[in-house]
Amino acid sequence: FYCDGESCSGVYTVTDAQIGEKSINGVIYQACLENDCDYVAKWQSKIDIAIAEAKVQQFAAVHNLAPKVQQIWVCQEGAIIIMDAMSIAVSRLIKALSPQQLQATIDYNLNVFRKKIGGDMKTDFVKTVEDLRKLRSDINKKLYARGDSPLPDVETIPDTDEQKENRKRIMMDVFQLLNDLHKLGIVHKDAHLNNFMADKNMKIKIIDFGMATELHDDFLVDYKRAVRNISQYINEGYTNLDYLEEFCKMKIESMLNLNGNGSL
Repeated sequence: FYCDGESCSGVYTVTDAQIGEKSINGVIYQACLENDCDYVAKWQSKIDIAIAEAKVQQFAAVHNLAPKVQQIWVCQEGAIIIMDAMSIAVSRLIKALSPQQLQATIDYNLNVFRKKIGGDMKTDFVKTVEDLRKLRSDINKKLYARGDSPLPDVETIPDTDEQKENRKRIMMDVFQLLNDLHKLGIVHKDAHLNNFMADKNMKIKIIDFGMATELHDDFLVDYKRAVRNISQYINEGYTNLDYLEEFCKMKIESMLNLNGNGSL
């Protein structure tokens, strides 16, 4: 499980391909074992934190709740945790639109834009909702300069019943994972949806145990963080998830049997 830099050399190779953004809990890079690059390497400058994090994560991994830790490299500058890679963050799964929904959303909003500005505009680069927002921002700058009212917010086409059920299923998997983690005596304390990842078989696991503590702390913080994350996506206008927020609150209260002892 543990090794120093020399004894690990030549086993796993850490590339310079950074995955995601740097955080206070470390930096993630792609790692390879010969030709197999389904691994990541997490750099942490504080060795004691890295070792504690790896131990908790490996304990969770034994119960299939987290990616398996393969090795820890320790040196004077810090430590590197080598672990199994995951495929996609739950945050992206929750916000994702179907191809048909995305195209309908693009077509609808471009039509609204055209009616507002009363002319042609360059739209061939618009492939995502983020592209729509950028185009809206650029147009609003011109409208502001001429004293005209701005464009309305980008509006996404509502989810189908099938999409609603799929999003609910994903969140129930998240809650079940947290429940199983709490049964092991662990509070994650950083349970935002970027820290829930699906593997290639769409099995959801949790990562980043740098803030994890024992269960004597308030375990409701994990559930609250996940629901607040959905509220954030609603406020950012990614997609209409109001129904999902309400569903999550009701399910959590049912699971925990709060009976007025707490509020999400």
